[in-house]
Amino acid sequence: MAANFSTEQHKFYDDYFERFNQHLKIISGFKAPNQMQDRELLKKFEHALTNAHPKPLYIHEPWRYKIYRLLSQWCPPVIMDLLILKFVDMPTYHQPTEEQEESLKTNSLKIEKS
Repeated sequence: MAANFSTEQHKFYDDYFERFNQHLKIISGFKAPNQMQDRELLKKFEHALTNAHPKPLYIHEPWRYKIYRLLSQWCPPVIMDLLILKFVDMPTYHQPTEEQEESLKTNSLKIEKS
């Protein structure tokens, strides 16, 4: 994707794009496939696939996710947004400085005159 950036896009997004990709590499990583050992989850799959009237929603989550889900229902959106930003910990985009913007304008004027 970065290979298709224009010169202007490189100046604005290179740093963020690189930090974002590094973050994704760290959190995703390689995970070897393994056989599922969760009996409760397998029971829910079986029920959903074989029951004449399956439930419209099956929830299977650890306690910590139940707490997150309940918090998301009770907290005001502003607080929930702050919690999400804190726990997700994604890299943030920083606006280019005035010097960088001025450099972009100068370079784009040179390109237009050519």
